[in-house]
Amino acid sequence: RKKPLEVTGASLVSLKAELFRKQEEFKKEKLSKESGVGSKPRTTNKKPSVFSKQNAGVAGRAEQDVEEKIEEVNALDKSRQRLEEKALLYEKMTKGDFPDEETEELYLVDFAQKIIDKRKEVQDLCEKKKTVENAEDNVSDIPVPAAQDPSEEWVDYVDTLGRSRRCMKKDLPELFKMDRELKGKRPAVEEKTLLSDDMRREIQRQQWEQEEEEAMKRPMGPMHYEDIRENEARALGVGYFAFARDENVRHKQMKTLNILVLLTEDQRVKRERLKAKRKATGKLTFKA
Repeated sequence: RKKPLEVTGASLVSLKAELFRKQEEFKKEKLSKESGVGSKPRTTNKKPSVFSKQNAGVAGRAEQDVEEKIEEVNALDKSRQRLEEKALLYEKMTKGDFPDEETEELYLVDFAQKIIDKRKEVQDLCEKKKTVENAEDNVSDIPVPAAQDPSEEWVDYVDTLGRSRRCMKKDLPELFKMDRELKGKRPAVEEKTLLSDDMRREIQRQQWEQEEEEAMKRPMGPMHYEDIRENEARALGVGYFAFARDENVRHKQMKTLNILVLLTEDQRVKRERLKAKRKATGKLTFKA
């Protein structure tokens, strides 16, 4: 059986006061949310984790490492500066600019002797150069002895291309023959480079007329590509076979070419058969 509660006037007043206070707090929170003003965050005292703690002496060792790094950089700068000063001093002393004659004995290198040796090397080099030049002049002044055989005498001539050449007298006829052959192979257009365009066209027209007259004198027959290929600039490649214009020679060339084609096809068939035979033999050996 429940014990009946005793309600007095004081308890009712305190209950109403507490209810009123809660209602006021609720209204304030609601108004602050609607106006966008956030309430103060609750402060939570979190316990520090194990990873947030640092070992003892870490900060001290870090500071010591930084100090050592600074000392190394300073030592390197001092060494570089010292080496630069030594290099400047060495350069001055090699040129003979000694800072003090009394301190000259302190250095292990005899710079005075080095300067003397260097000057001596330059003088020796100049003397050798003069000696070589004088020897060349003396050689050029020596007269060339006359040849015992007149055909072995050296002569000068100008070739077809206008170049000054020197050869033995016995070789001169052969060289002249080569020049004539070279001159015959050169096209006529190259020999007449000083002609104007009109004169060049006129010469070409005369050449065409001459070719047409020769074609009219020949007996009537089939016209081939070689008959109209004169002065064609393009190259037809290695696969092109230039047949003769004469019909008899042309037929012989075509007959020979057909025989060569048949021989090539025969060799190709034999090669394919041999290849297939080797392939079949290899398969049988593999199965066995």
